[in-house]
Amino acid sequence: MTTALVLGMVAGAGLWLIGRGWYPATPSLASSITALGRPARRPTNGEVASGPQRLSSRLAVALGGDRPRRPGLAADLALLDRTPEAQAVDKLRTALFGLGLPVVLWLVSSIGRPLPPGLVALASIGLGVGGWFLADVQAARRAKDRRRQFRVVLATYLRLVTVLLAGGSGTEEALQDAAGYGAGWGFALIRRGINEARVSGRSPWSVMRATAERTGLDDLAELASAMTLAGEAGAQVRRSLEANADALTARELADVDLAAASRTERMNVPVALLVVGFVILIIFPGVYSVVHL
Repeated sequence: MTTALVLGMVAGAGLWLIGRGWYPATPSLASSITALGRPARRPTNGEVASGPQRLSSRLAVALGGDRPRRPGLAADLALLDRTPEAQAVDKLRTALFGLGLPVVLWLVSSIGRPLPPGLVALASIGLGVGGWFLADVQAARRAKDRRRQFRVVLATYLRLVTVLLAGGSGTEEALQDAAGYGAGWGFALIRRGINEARVSGRSPWSVMRATAERTGLDDLAELASAMTLAGEAGAQVRRSLEANADALTARELADVDLAAASRTERMNVPVALLVVGFVILIIFPGVYSVVHL
């Protein structure tokens, strides 16, 4: 009994450490503000990647974890600003966790009545394969959330641009100034594209289209195409931007309404089951007593 308790505590501590490594705690506001005043320190070569990290990275790349298995994964990683090697390491860690979890449970259960070895082997293989693809599923979910967030950011950015255009600013100036008013990764992505267009001498819309193709941001691609046509046709840029901002806002509101309706439908299922269970709880004792009489 004591051995089983010790093994269970060790297994629980290992799972807790793995969870803290995957989902680190958010730093406090005070520590973040304090860190702003510290000078940046360049990491040495030994701090960039330790021996186990380099070994795990090479093993993950050797297993083909850096090769996207579906077309949209490369765009998802580009949007999340993650390299294929980092994604491969996450896939390897998740697979090893799924592979070793049944083994740990088998070791703990071996103190009393051990689990069947065949079941443990099948569970390890299944969880290992599932863990290998779980990292890609999580990346796709995070990228989907970011695309929805970017829709709101883009609508806000376009409205800022229209305000600056109404104030007499030029198109290039309004695009650059509006990008500097916002914070977060969405405005940072827009600023990066505006700066790239200014340095390279290209049109901002062509840079936005290239960014949209690389990251899979359909809203940005539609905006770039619409503004390219507006520029070629001589239409007013301000009206085109306002129309795109209204379309993005309406699309976001439609998605929010759809999500709310879907959650409402899912809430009806537990209520219905609760009513059915309550009816069974009332009727079944009466039926049981009548049958036995």
